[in-house]
Amino acid sequence: MIITSTIIFLCTLSFFVPRNRLHFFFVISAVLFSALYFWFSPPIDYDLYRHYLSFESMKNVSFQDLFDNQYIFDNNLLNEYSKVSKVYIIILFILSRIGIKQILPWIAGVIIYTVASEMIWQTGSDLNSNKTAILFAFFFLYCCMDFRSVSGIRNMLAFIVFSFVLYQELIQKKNKILCWISYLSLCGIHMSCVIFVGLRMVLLIGKRWIKIPVIFVCFFLYGFSDIIADFLTKFNEMPYLNALRLQIEGYLIGRSEYNPKGIFIYLIIEVGVLFLYLEVYKNKKFKKYMGQYGEYCLYVVMFALGSIRNYDLFVRSNIIIISLFLPIIVFYFTYIIEFKGGGIRGISKRNDFKFNAVIVFSFLLVIFFEFYCRIRLNYIVMDLYFG
Repeated sequence: MIITSTIIFLCTLSFFVPRNRLHFFFVISAVLFSALYFWFSPPIDYDLYRHYLSFESMKNVSFQDLFDNQYIFDNNLLNEYSKVSKVYIIILFILSRIGIKQILPWIAGVIIYTVASEMIWQTGSDLNSNKTAILFAFFFLYCCMDFRSVSGIRNMLAFIVFSFVLYQELIQKKNKILCWISYLSLCGIHMSCVIFVGLRMVLLIGKRWIKIPVIFVCFFLYGFSDIIADFLTKFNEMPYLNALRLQIEGYLIGRSEYNPKGIFIYLIIEVGVLFLYLEVYKNKKFKKYMGQYGEYCLYVVMFALGSIRNYDLFVRSNIIIISLFLPIIVFYFTYIIEFKGGGIRGISKRNDFKFNAVIVFSFLLVIFFEFYCRIRLNYIVMDLYFG
């Protein structure tokens, strides 16, 4: 069980790393953990297997062919990507020049875990959090982020980087123009990002009364998917809108194989982070630091809960939820619960101590149970393909 052992090793080792060295440790952890893909042979039904086929086909493509609309690749997946995923095609072309196919998931994994860890570190630095609060978010990331999902590459890379850019725009107050260019570029990696860009546009309205209606729309959006797809059929001649329609039909309308155990695992995460959000959203410091970022997180959670009938969409929504809530986890264990001398002391109202203690205990159970389920349902199966 090489994946499980590596996670346990990294989490254990983090206790011995000084706080001021955690930033460097997070980067090294991302590099080492992602290196497991060099020894991973994906089964034929995995997305990574198809990405490897595309990688091999891309070796025979010239740079001029990438921008030739008449060029036909010898791989159907590449033909599909060339229409709506130009950014990913360019990335694939560059990496194919190296010639080692395992470099694709390794680089994707390094980016995914590094930028997610960067959100943890930046939040901890802004709030002057202690080491324990930072490590809680680190454990949550590595124990709850599915190694198998990273092999999907396009959606994982697009969703995690999207949450990072959103964090930089709304909390770190980085250049909005560059952030919006990044949002649109990420749609060139995976079209599903259009959904999250749409939710970001809702925040531009800036009216307090809009929050409740948007929450309901997000929750019931799955039920309107057929209407949206039918409307987009009027724009079939426009490549990107047509691709969006196909994406909606695939994720919102299409019925994928239902996996009750998988649904249960991800539902635990969503209930856990929603419970955490309800505990902090009235906190004045939370509103001041998080601002619209916290509101956006709530929209995404409601959208995911509303799509629970579709396994693929529900699972993919949890990818971005895990990364979005990393700063909130750091905030919670910094301001709502404070760790001193190995004990727990609530810093909110005195009579909230028992409730906060329950939150901490429940959060630990979420991490433990999620990790345990992954060992039983995912990692054992995946480890069979190492070698």
